[in-house]
Amino acid sequence: MRLAHSRLDGGARMLRRGYSYDNNPHDHGLLFLAYLRDPALFTRVQERLAADDAMNPFIEHRASAVAHVLPAPPPGKPLGDQLH
Repeated sequence: MRLAHSRLDGGARMLRRGYSYDNNPHDHGLLFLAYLRDPALFTRVQERLAADDAMNPFIEHRASAVAHVLPAPPPGKPLGDQLH
């Protein structure tokens, strides 16, 4: 928690949530989601965690992805209308 605290990034914040799953003995783990304005913030936090997190010997990273979530449109406007 300390390594991911927003005070280390000038107050920049992200909404984070982990979801555990257990489909069978060979398919289980944690799905981690983070919602933030700038993907570079996530990279900075992950680099701090990779360097100093005591959990590192016990975790295995398998995959990652970045997706853009569009803002809600104003009433009567189509999705994506605010993009320029």
